[in-house]
Amino acid sequence: MKSEFMLDLCFIRKQEQGSSFTKSIEALLQQLFAKKSSWFLEEKQEGELQVVNAAVKGYSDWEKDEEVLLFIEEQAPPEFWDWIQGYRLELDLKRPEECQHCGEQAARKNAEAGAVS
Repeated sequence: MKSEFMLDLCFIRKQEQGSSFTKSIEALLQQLFAKKSSWFLEEKQEGELQVVNAAVKGYSDWEKDEEVLLFIEEQAPPEFWDWIQGYRLELDLKRPEECQHCGEQAARKNAEAGAVS
């Protein structure tokens, strides 16, 4: 079953000269979620800390929160774990007719079945 996921991630590190924290987070997300989603990044400065909040959205075959977290645990590189400070996850299971991709396939199958009878 297809699901839509919304994942908010908060990354924090000490300020580093000449290094873009946003670009580092962009590379992490590209590695983890490139085939599954899109994201929006917001960078802030809090004193000597760099903060990047990431809003990740996409579709997958995950049916439980635990499956998403297991995927991240298995795939995320070490710097992900050095910087991650918090997350919020929403997983919305879609019936085939609710999923844009699956719904199109279901409509096509129904149309073909109607044409055959």
